[in-house]
Order: sequence, then structure tokens, then C-alpha cells
Amino acid sequence: MSWLLTIQAALLALLGAVPFLRPRTAAGEALLWLPKLVGGALSPVSGLLSVLAVLAGLARRSWALAGIGLLGAGLAARLAARMPDVDAQLAGLPGTGPLGRPPSTPQPPRISPGLDAVRGRDKTARAEFERNIVVGRKAGSGHPLRADLWPSSSGVSSGLGLIYAHGSGWRVGDKDMLTRPFFRRLAAQGHVVLDLAYSLWPTAGLAEMVAEVNQAILWLKENGPGYGVDPDRIVLMGGSAGGHLALLAGYTPGHPAFQADGAAGDTSVHGVVAFYPPVDLLEMASRTEERWPSSEALTDRIALRLLSRLLALQTQVGLMKQADSFFAEMVGGTAAEIPDTYRLLSPIYHVGPHCPPTLLIQGSDDLFALAPGVRRLHDCLQAAGVPSVLLELAHTEHGFDLVLPHISPQTRVSTHAVERFLAWLEREDVGQRQPSMGK
Repeated sequence: MSWLLTIQAALLALLGAVPFLRPRTAAGEALLWLPKLVGGALSPVSGLLSVLAVLAGLARRSWALAGIGLLGAGLAARLAARMPDVDAQLAGLPGTGPLGRPPSTPQPPRISPGLDAVRGRDKTARAEFERNIVVGRKAGSGHPLRADLWPSSSGVSSGLGLIYAHGSGWRVGDKDMLTRPFFRRLAAQGHVVLDLAYSLWPTAGLAEMVAEVNQAILWLKENGPGYGVDPDRIVLMGGSAGGHLALLAGYTPGHPAFQADGAAGDTSVHGVVAFYPPVDLLEMASRTEERWPSSEALTDRIALRLLSRLLALQTQVGLMKQADSFFAEMVGGTAAEIPDTYRLLSPIYHVGPHCPPTLLIQGSDDLFALAPGVRRLHDCLQAAGVPSVLLELAHTEHGFDLVLPHISPQTRVSTHAVERFLAWLEREDVGQRQPSMGK
């Protein structure tokens, strides 16, 4: 019996070790992407079971079992210890105290108590949402632009209206994509969430997608007061490709390249929250071509095939394998042919004092190597005097927030950061900003 427990403890230790692995090749990164996501999310469970293995080993005088269990528990503890201190990170926001909120505010921020996932789940179970609200017209087809709306379920509105854009490479995906736990939690804190089903390529290009985000902004500014939303407190939010669209829309209010036909009005927003976003398409195209050269080894072909099956789409694989052709199809040419268009579609080239406060959440082990660009964007925002917070999560992969969010330490920490940031935006008066017209 002890040998069976020892094998189980060894498997738990292996699961706990996976997040710490850093393959030397892009093919290795692709093969380990899903195991790292699962290993990181399950680390609290593997750590607890490893502690039980230690106790069982001591009781049975099986030192191998106890030692392997101690290794698994240590790996889980190390991952938890590497998570950033959210309150310290947000303490740098203007007017905030040591806990990331204005010290003169008599009431604490409207956030769920602590990081208790079970209590958070209980408090948000009552949240319901309205499906398929029409918020505009799709740029390419003219079909209705739809979104799901999550009204506040707390009984008191925060005044914030959040517009969320999903990820998946600008080509696939849809609203309501593994985000319900997150939206329920936000609704329970008094926020209103508009989950946007923007058009995908080839129906629309990147500029048209941003124009649809702007339509959602105008719709929520006009109709949000009926749900308790302050039109001056709209926040854009998104992950991966959706994070790119949120940043680009947030940094280019009034830009003529991103306006829908017949849509007029102020599209400036109060803040942006972006999870692992592409921020510089020029840099991304050149770097990706270096990481995935045109001459494939056998391991590269195997990794690409497995990853495409895991993701159930070819777009992300194309993004890694042939960046120029991937973007050229959507943009109308390669980065070498039309660099100005790539700059136009890259948030980092629109940074200026007009930009809204920004929370960037990025995993250090991102499969698509987005961390360096996100760090550069954070530095540019700070240099421009824009309140910006970068929450970088060690040993964390692309898409971490969509895997077992109730127990994942990375997701719980990032959710806590979003809660704190929104609590600050709820009280912060950012004043008037000038749009970046024609930049």
C-alpha cells in the first residue's frame, strides 16, 4: 500500500513542479502550455494532498513517501509565495494609502471579503445576466452587435460600467467564454458588466473590431444610467486579443480610424484592465518569426499539431508559426510593407497623457512571449504620467484566469487586483482628457 501512496505522491510532486519548468524551445513551451495551466491552478490541491502524504509517510515510517510529499508541499508553497503583493502594487496609485485606496474614504472599497473562493462563490450565486442585448451594428455585415449584460447584484451600484472583450486570436471565440465566475463576482460588488460579442476576422478587421468596442462604449454611456452606471465611469476590460482591443479603444478616443459609420459621441473611458494583451504588433511579428522559424523540426510539427488540437483552432498556431502571414491577412500586408498600419493598430504607439489609468496583468511564462511588450507599455504609461499598475505573475501561463478560477492562486490574486483597481476607479476623479485625434 505504501508503494501506491508513494507513486501518487510522486505524481502530485510532478504536477507541482510543472509550473516551474521553462523549456528552451518554442515547441517545448507549446507542449507544456496546458500542463502548466493545470499544474498552477491545482497547486493548492496538490499541496494539501502532499501534506497528507507527508503525514501518512511519517505514520507508516515510509521515508520515501514522506520525502516526496514534502517536495510536493514545498513546490506548492513556493508557487504561492511567488504571487505578488496586490496591496503593495496598487499603493502607487495617486491618492491611495498602503492598501490601495484613498485613506480619507470613510467606507472601505466594495470588494468581496478576502480571497476566500468559497465565500466569493456563495455571494455571487444569485447574479443573473441579460442575454443578447443589441448595442450597435457589426461593421462588416451590418448585423446586430450583441452583448450580455450583468447588472449589479449587490443592491447598491458602484457606478462603474465594465465592457469586456474576450480573447482567442481575433478570429474565434465569443462572449460568455468561461467568464461567468468572474462576472458574477464583479456584479456582486455593484459593478455592471457588458460582455461584448465583437465581430471576428474575416468578417471584420482589427480597426472595425475597435470601432465595435466604441459602439459598446456609446451604448453603455447612453443606456447605462438605467442600470446605475455613471457615463463618466466606463472601464474597458479584456484578455489576450480582447485586451489588445480594450487598450487600443481606451487609448484612441475620437480617432477617425476607429469610428463606426454613423456613430458619434465621446468614447473616452475611465480606465482599462488588460490580461496578457498583445501591445506592439510590429515587435510581435518580428519576434514570433524568430521563435518559430519557417524550417520545422519534427518536434516543432508535433507541438504545433497538439497545440492546435488543444486550442481547437488554427489561429493561435498561425500566430506563433507565421506571424507575418497571420497579421497580413487581417491588416492587408506584412509589417515590412505597411509598418505605419501596424503602429496604428498597436496600443503602445498611442500612449500619452490622455490615456486612462491602466491595470496590466501578465504571466511571466506566457506562451506567446507577451511579457516584455507589456512591461514596455507599463514603462511608457508611467513616463507619460498615466497611473499604471503591472501585476506580473511568476510561473504563470497565457489564459491562466480561465482555468479553475475558484481555486487557482494566480486567478484569485489577479481577481483581487482587479477588485482593488476598480474600487480606486470608483472614487478617483481622473478629470478631462483630450482625445488622440488622427495620431
